[in-house]
Amino acid sequence: MKKISMTLDDKSIDKAIKEVKAYRQSVSKKCDIVTRRIVQEILVPAIKANLSGIQYDGDALDITVTAKQISPGVWAAVASGENLLFAEFGTGVTYSDNHPKAAELGMVRGSYGQGKVKQAAWGYYGEPGTNGKIIKTTDKGNLVITHGNPANMPVYNAAKTLEQSTALIAKIVRDVFST
Repeated sequence: MKKISMTLDDKSIDKAIKEVKAYRQSVSKKCDIVTRRIVQEILVPAIKANLSGIQYDGDALDITVTAKQISPGVWAAVASGENLLFAEFGTGVTYSDNHPKAAELGMVRGSYGQGKVKQAAWGYYGEPGTNGKIIKTTDKGNLVITHGNPANMPVYNAAKTLEQSTALIAKIVRDVFST
């Protein structure tokens, strides 16, 4: 906590006002640093860790995860890629697991994609990933039969990791505000 002393004259009051403004700006900058570090040091690595080794049937995962400043003091972990939703929420009607936020976000299993996911199995040309089976190879490539993917929830689980990271968050806050 910063102490600001003053006397009741114009010059001293003006000086105190400047100190308060400088202190407010300093706190704002430190809050931005804390938020950035939490996203960069906890959330982004947690999403990346959750993506490694997930069950995914299809061509290689194209998911990237970065920290991005949305506005002053507001940072976000941004996950993007063509198959992010399939990895997060799962595909097909075979797997009984479901993402806790699926209905709220309009991602009910079997209701998105190209309509194939309403079937118990479907085929595509590409690589089998962890769940598909190559049925035959043609001039178009490998014909793969799949039953879809489980809801791997890399982003949802990273948010849960963040919720459980109070000691690390407290350390980051102490580090930033001790300077």
